[in-house]
Amino acid sequence: MTPRTPSSNVMRRARRGVGIVEFSLTMPILLYVTMGITELGMLTGRVELVNRVAREAARAGAGTIEGADPTGTAIAEMAIAQASAALEAAGIPCDTGCTVTAEWIDRDGWMNLDVRVEVPYVPVTNLVPGLPTSTHGEFTTITQQQQVL
Repeated sequence: MTPRTPSSNVMRRARRGVGIVEFSLTMPILLYVTMGITELGMLTGRVELVNRVAREAARAGAGTIEGADPTGTAIAEMAIAQASAALEAAGIPCDTGCTVTAEWIDRDGWMNLDVRVEVPYVPVTNLVPGLPTSTHGEFTTITQQQQVL
């Protein structure tokens, strides 16, 4: 075992100082990257949620039967009600500016239901430039109710 000399203590303190400087230089970058990944993950989750709401609303509307002389009003209303309820259950109240539209249309002789859901997105960190201000989902399905010609 070699005895410690004053110069080895000075060198150890100098190395410790270098570690603090390196940590203080890299920590903001790591924090920025971590917060950016978190923000993108939250946005991806919101997009998936809105797409799922549009799909479930289209399924609910597609299963609605109006009767012998259908207009599509009850089908569209069922889809809109389902989407609004699903958004509220997910903790996204529709008084924040979300829009839900449903349209019963004829495509190649088949009656389809188009459901569109748009929900505003407010970034939590504002660290990632160019994030969208809203997320939207769209789903189209063939309805059980077909128009009688």
